[in-house]
Amino acid sequence: MTRPPPAPVMDGFDVSSYRPGMGYIVDARVGDYLIRAGYARAEPYPAAPIVQASSERQQRRAEDRIREELRDSRAKTIKASDLH
Repeated sequence: MTRPPPAPVMDGFDVSSYRPGMGYIVDARVGDYLIRAGYARAEPYPAAPIVQASSERQQRRAEDRIREELRDSRAKTIKASDLH
């Protein structure tokens, strides 16, 4: 980010968590929008401390939770006596 966005939501994109001087891995549409609007620039990876956008973090947490629930539902408890 080269400068702070003027509003927390711009053209439908939530940009409230983006801060100047920080690097972000974002969806191509968001990145293209921010670059064209003059709020960011493309940089070679990694250019600055990388922070995932909060909505991406929330999506990953939801995916991780679903994955863990599936793994737990398939897990089997075995007794020590079953190991012999």
